[in-house]
Amino acid sequence: MGAPKGASIKWFDTWARAAASGCAFCFFIGGRGIGKTFSTLLNHREEYLGGNTGRVIYMRISGAELDGASTPDDNPYKKINHKCGCDVEFLPAKKAKGYRICDLVRDPETGQIVKEIQIGVGRSLASFHNLRGVDFYDYDLIYFDEF
Repeated sequence: MGAPKGASIKWFDTWARAAASGCAFCFFIGGRGIGKTFSTLLNHREEYLGGNTGRVIYMRISGAELDGASTPDDNPYKKINHKCGCDVEFLPAKKAKGYRICDLVRDPETGQIVKEIQIGVGRSLASFHNLRGVDFYDYDLIYFDEF
């Protein structure tokens, strides 16, 4: 994994380091803009669409921070969308507080969404205290951004 085909790695590759570590928990602390979020979410998307991993839980501390990340300007997938030509967006969850993270397939002529591939959910840490008896069987990655 790493850079998209034909590109060299120009970011901190968290995915490769986490895989090589063999640890259940990996913490990456570093400067802003070095690619910690980009690398993690890019590689998770590729692995999920390839059938190699489960969904992601993208977590922020508060609901307000999560709401901010769900906007087009602050979407953590914005650079991935640009580089890979995809359209990953945060859509409102249907039953729970938070968001569905969906890789959208649009009709090239109309721009209408023809398929939603849910690759994960966006939740705030504050909302987790309300969860009881939840099965996280289909989730392989919890990404806690900006703790």
